[in-house]
Amino acid sequence: DKREKGSTECYTLDCAAAESKVTKFLSIQHRPVFIYSFLFKTRRYNYTTPKSFLEQIKLYQSLLLSKDRELKAKMERLENGLEKLKSTSAQAKLAAQEVELKQKNEDADKLIQVVGVETEKVSRKKAVADEEERKVALIAQEVEQKQKDCEEDLAKAEPALAAAQFNKESIHENCLKALQPYLQDPSFNPEFVATKSAAAAGLCSWVLNIERFHRVFCEVQPKRQALDRANAELAITAAPLAGSYKTACFRGSLLSVGGLASENVRWAEAVKDFKQQQNTLCGDVLLVTAFVSYLGYFTRKYRQELLDGIWRPYLHQLKVSPDCSEKPLLLGLMWPQILAAVAAWRNQGLPADRTSSQNAAILSSCQRWPLLVDPQLQGSKWIKNTHGDALRVIQAGQKG
Repeated sequence: DKREKGSTECYTLDCAAAESKVTKFLSIQHRPVFIYSFLFKTRRYNYTTPKSFLEQIKLYQSLLLSKDRELKAKMERLENGLEKLKSTSAQAKLAAQEVELKQKNEDADKLIQVVGVETEKVSRKKAVADEEERKVALIAQEVEQKQKDCEEDLAKAEPALAAAQFNKESIHENCLKALQPYLQDPSFNPEFVATKSAAAAGLCSWVLNIERFHRVFCEVQPKRQALDRANAELAITAAPLAGSYKTACFRGSLLSVGGLASENVRWAEAVKDFKQQQNTLCGDVLLVTAFVSYLGYFTRKYRQELLDGIWRPYLHQLKVSPDCSEKPLLLGLMWPQILAAVAAWRNQGLPADRTSSQNAAILSSCQRWPLLVDPQLQGSKWIKNTHGDALRVIQAGQKG
């Protein structure tokens, strides 16, 4: 266990079992820096001081703690999301089954109600029928006698009855043509005809009303028929639509859950990747902190030789294996969104080469004041663009 400076909080990481190996690496990592001096080829001195070692320990402690918390938080969030997806998928399927079961229960209840109502109707009708049968039996003889008496009278009255029942909905076209001269005659109106004959006035009014009714009926009847056809088609179409709408809604919910299947796969892969990062966290943090603490003096060539030729093989030998891929880039553990950070640096005037990005990461992460060897003033330009008006520029020997 290690304690963060200024805090009483204790933390235990999965790499605590490798504590002796980490300690061994820390105790000898600075030795190649002494040996791998610039002096032989570049005639430049580099110095490794106790302050560099103490800075690395402090940076290692804080970075290991923060990255472990960050990885665990990411894994927890994604694992919770996976559980939610799994639960949501199960709930969606269960909801669909519940709706289907509910619909079947409703259909069964409706059928039971219909059967009950029809049974009650049949019972009532049977009782009424029994009573009517008894009454009919009593008056059957009287009806038979009256029928005989009425048949003769009805035969006499049928011609007059048929003549009185005029079909005003379907007047023959010839009758309408024959009626037109009378309708166009101004004197053919009930008021004028009444001065001549009251009976003829009633007949005139009847003729005019029948003709007017027939004219309106001919205009309205096609519209009524069209409306009836439309209502019939609507009833036929609307009946299955209600069920189709419900089915579509639940299919939509199932499709929405199904659409999250790709997210499920992506999140599961991300969790797997985070677990792999956590397995290599100790080695990655050791490399990053050693890089920040010791390699700022060196050029790209010497940095790479120290990193890949000495430190990384030694970590493999100790079985504290760092991530051997280029994914951390010695920056990934310092900046969660490294690509966005590097792009921002370049927009602020930082050169696009990898060494400049490494220098920017060292400058942003180290806890001591950095000394920039900047003959072309590229670093100064980047710092000014990054900090803007918040930057204070002072000169050597400046007072106040």
